[in-house]
Amino acid sequence: MAADAVERYGMQLASGSYVGFIDAGIPVLSQSVLLKGVNDDAATLEALFRALVRHRIKPYYLHHCDLAPGTAHFRTTLAHGRELMRQLRGRADANGAAEALRRSGGPLLGDGRVRLKSEHLQRTGSYKVRGMLNRVTQMVEHFGEDEVRRRGLITFSAGNAAAAYAWAGRQFGIPVHVVMPRSAVSAKIAACTSYGATVHLVDGLMGEAGELKDRLIEERGLFDAHPFDDPYVIAGHGTLGLEILDQFPETDVVIGGLGGGGMLCGTAVALRAMKPGIRIYGVEPDGSAAVKLAVEAGSIVPIQPKSIADGLGAPYAGSWTLPLASSLMDACITLPDEEILGGLRFLAERCKQVVEPAGAAALAALLFGRVPVAQGDRVVVILSGGNVDLPRIPEFLERGSAVPGA
Repeated sequence: MAADAVERYGMQLASGSYVGFIDAGIPVLSQSVLLKGVNDDAATLEALFRALVRHRIKPYYLHHCDLAPGTAHFRTTLAHGRELMRQLRGRADANGAAEALRRSGGPLLGDGRVRLKSEHLQRTGSYKVRGMLNRVTQMVEHFGEDEVRRRGLITFSAGNAAAAYAWAGRQFGIPVHVVMPRSAVSAKIAACTSYGATVHLVDGLMGEAGELKDRLIEERGLFDAHPFDDPYVIAGHGTLGLEILDQFPETDVVIGGLGGGGMLCGTAVALRAMKPGIRIYGVEPDGSAAVKLAVEAGSIVPIQPKSIADGLGAPYAGSWTLPLASSLMDACITLPDEEILGGLRFLAERCKQVVEPAGAAALAALLFGRVPVAQGDRVVVILSGGNVDLPRIPEFLERGSAVPGA
């Protein structure tokens, strides 16, 4: 099927009677038959599928020709069909992500060389449950379930770590207290409450938060459960690295967000142990670069985080995470909020994934060319969280920078 024939087909689609069904909200799908000498090349199939999508029809089935009498000259081999599908994955993905990445000079998302590790679909909406469940389990094993239940635990967090501790505590019947900033996303506060935690709101995560946490520990005997700077939390997050190489052993590059560094440090420990040559890049907002500043200074640098990505708003790198980040990561990369929101918008529009700004930061760094990857690199991007402030989504979409080539 030549390009002009596909265009004529598109014109026929535009005037088709199916339009009324689509306008009424009824999904319309297509079925196509692979025919030798007619449409058995990737360019023709790509043109066909793009014409269908332009007219709001979803490409669905692509069949091999039936074994009917008189059709042998139209039949293709199964091997040729599989090869066509392999070629199409890099140039005709329905969400357009591969095309946008190709135009921007980066690796292709649709052909399998970039994988999205969807931690925003975890329990509690982020990767945090990995580390927090491991930390709570260790407390129970070390002190005994009855003792931990009697005393309870406390943490401080902008939201995701608090929710993960609240959920993990509930699994054991352990009382959980969380200190959160008043500015925290309301959905994150509500999640903590729904998991049974007692929420204490303060003006920020520096100063008052630490004082309140220490006072409650002294008054009530609560266990101190750090949100990121704890070896058991870091080890729990290491399961992410194990999964990445189990699911995609060819991985050359891993990109993830950095708040206090617990997630990516734990991931990096596992990755380096199993594949020493892998490259690991951490991503932080320009206004909340606690790990990058600490690595450059060689010591912990307290900051006042200022970023739309509240999940990456740790006030400092930790005494555990700083040496790990310094020794295991290839670079800490920063980018402005507008690019982070551009990544969020790209995920919503092209990949149909809803994440919070912190969850979009790693992909944004790749999309905007801030991560040094080469054509052919096989990349895993960690989508770290999905607990977005829903009323602010229109603002986020409006503020997001346009992805180059998208």
